[in-house]
Amino acid sequence: MASFLRLQLTLFQYPNAAGAQFGAHDRVHIVHNAAARTMELIENGVHVSPLRLICAALAADAELRDMPLLQGECTYREIYALANDKRVNQKACPAVRIVREVLMEIRAGRVVPPGRFESRFHILNHLEVFDCQNGRIAFRERIDEEDAKVVTDLFESIASTKMQFNGFDNATAADDLANIVRNGTWAQYFDGVSTIRNRVASFVTPISTIALTREAIQIYPLRDRIQTPGPNIDPPRRTQIADPEQTRIKRERRNLAHKELLDRTDELLRAIGAVPQENSHIDLFAQVPDDGSFLFEIKSGGENLLAQIRKGLSQLYEYRFRYRQQLPNDVALCLVLPERPTAIPWAEEYLSVDRGICVFWFDEHGALEYPPECEARLEPLQRE
Repeated sequence: MASFLRLQLTLFQYPNAAGAQFGAHDRVHIVHNAAARTMELIENGVHVSPLRLICAALAADAELRDMPLLQGECTYREIYALANDKRVNQKACPAVRIVREVLMEIRAGRVVPPGRFESRFHILNHLEVFDCQNGRIAFRERIDEEDAKVVTDLFESIASTKMQFNGFDNATAADDLANIVRNGTWAQYFDGVSTIRNRVASFVTPISTIALTREAIQIYPLRDRIQTPGPNIDPPRRTQIADPEQTRIKRERRNLAHKELLDRTDELLRAIGAVPQENSHIDLFAQVPDDGSFLFEIKSGGENLLAQIRKGLSQLYEYRFRYRQQLPNDVALCLVLPERPTAIPWAEEYLSVDRGICVFWFDEHGALEYPPECEARLEPLQRE
C-alpha cells in the first residue's frame, strides 16, 4: 500500500479530473463547482503537485537551518502558503531554490497562507517516509543508518520526479475539461506504473535484512490489560517501524467485533479472579489462580472464517514459542471465535483433538460454549 501511494501521489497534481461524472455511452460531465475551481487553477497557470512541493519544502527548510536533509520540517500553514504562491505553484516539481526563498518570506510574515484551508496531511503517514502531527510535517523516525538510507532514497525518488501534466492548459470551459477527461490523457498520466515505468522500483520499500531480523526477534513485555486504555500504552514509534506485524495487529484490534469479543473474554477472566494481560502481539494472557494459565487469540470472523482460524492457529503456536521465556510450559492455547464454526464441519475436531487447541465462543446470553473435548481444560473458566 505504501509503495502504491508513493507512486500515485507523486504524480497527483492540480488541476486534475476532479468532479468528473461518467455516464452511459462514454458521456462525461464535470460537476459545476469542481469545473469552476479547475478553470480558476488553469487561468492562474497552476500545476502544483502537493507531494513534490512538500518534498521541496522539507529540503528548503533543511538548507535554511543548515541541518541534514532528514531534519527538515514545515508547518501545514507554510505548505499552504507555498502552494498558493505563483512563484512556486506553476510547476509540479518546483525548484528547491525558489521554495527556499518563498519560505523565508513566509517565516518573515511577508507571505501568508489563505485564511481557511482543508487539511488532509494525515495520508502522508501511510507513505512510510513522513510523520505528520501537531500541524507539522517532518520525516519519520529512523531506527538505524540503514533505515535512514531507505527514507532518503524514497524521498529522493519522489522529489526528483519531473513529469508534469499540461493537458488541461488550453481548456476554456467545462466541456473542454470533459473532453480531456474522456480522451483518457489524464488517466494515462496518472497511471504511475505506465508514466514512471523505468523508475517504479525506486518507489518500492526496499526489503531490509536488518528490519526483517528485528521483526522476527522483537519481544514485548506482557502488561496488565486496562479495560479503558490510557494514552501511552503502545511501544514507541521506533519499535513500531521495526515491527510491521504490530501495525497489522493494531489494525485488527480496531475492529469493533474484535474489541467486543476481546472485552467479553476479559470480563470472563476478571470474574474468576484472573488478571488479563496483553502486549503488542498477544491478545490476552491470564493465569487463573490455582488452575493454570491461558493464552488467547481472538478472531472476530468475517467472510473468510477458515482463513482466520488458520491465522489464529499459527499465531498461537508462534507466540507460545517466541514468548516461551515469559509463559508457563503448560500454557493452554485458546482460540476464541465469534460463533460455533458450523460452516466448517471438521474445524472443531481438527482444533480440539488433532491440534490440542481450546476453541470456544459465546452463546447469545454470553455463556461459554466449546466442543466436549475442551471441557476439562476450559473448566477453570467456568468457575463462578
